[in-house]
Amino acid sequence: MNLTNLANTWPSPAAARGGASRGVDIANPIFGIGTLMLLTVVPYFYPIYYVAVRKYWSFEAHLSFSAVLLIVNLSLYVLYSGYLRALKSNLQPIRYTADFADVLLFVSRCAIWIAMLANTGLVLYVLPHYSDGSPKMAMGELGGVNILSQLHLCFLGPFIGISVRRKSPWKLTVALLSISLVARSLLLSERMALMEMAVPLVVILRLYRVIRVRWLYLVLMLLAVPVFFIAAELMRSFYAKFVAVGGWGAVDPWFAFLWSFERFFIYYIDVINKFYFILENNYYGSTHFWFGGILASFRTSA
Repeated sequence: MNLTNLANTWPSPAAARGGASRGVDIANPIFGIGTLMLLTVVPYFYPIYYVAVRKYWSFEAHLSFSAVLLIVNLSLYVLYSGYLRALKSNLQPIRYTADFADVLLFVSRCAIWIAMLANTGLVLYVLPHYSDGSPKMAMGELGGVNILSQLHLCFLGPFIGISVRRKSPWKLTVALLSISLVARSLLLSERMALMEMAVPLVVILRLYRVIRVRWLYLVLMLLAVPVFFIAAELMRSFYAKFVAVGGWGAVDPWFAFLWSFERFFIYYIDVINKFYFILENNYYGSTHFWFGGILASFRTSA
């Protein structure tokens, strides 16, 4: 990656003002920070009414952690912006030839393959190890494997972006990951596993050439996630719990929406609870937690 060329091709303020009418530049890392905070911070503040869910940390503890997380991200963004400004203002810049993009591409490819193997291992392990109840009951011994199965969410964007820019092959890897997630979604009834990969994949493929998006389209993309989840929830969990016996005629539409909307927040609350549990019990440094599930996935007996 040549940082000098990046600095020389950076748009001037005049050009930026001229292009402002075409939309917002979502390539700016501030949007990534906003999305991170929106998904990891806001759901924990949502009050739960219909489903009994225990939040592992208190409101005050979560607020304190969120504030620290926001400060860290904004500090890194300030450093990033200041470094780019320094590059642009250097009339005789030093030519850098850092291979950060190559390293990031390699790490991203490895992470996606780890996620693909973890998802495949989950399916192969769970199917023969449960007979009654939810498939999630059979995941109790897998420990950190379930976390490794979501590793692709952090690296799918840079993997596709750098691959397209370098003209490196990437479609086969994404296709294999998609197959493993489709199998997990259908066989283990985890529709979010596929949706969490499909939504960013569609956005990445749409935006790796076109970065500027109108505010209306940006809002619609953000709304598409809960809308899809609510629709899937109405046809799955809500239907089995409230509709299968009495039919849709006996269901209050407002209750159906609020119940499914609450389930959307509960999904992310559960993810945050797991993070806090791992953090508080030091499981992030426990090899038994991570490798115990990997070894369990190779067992053939229940």
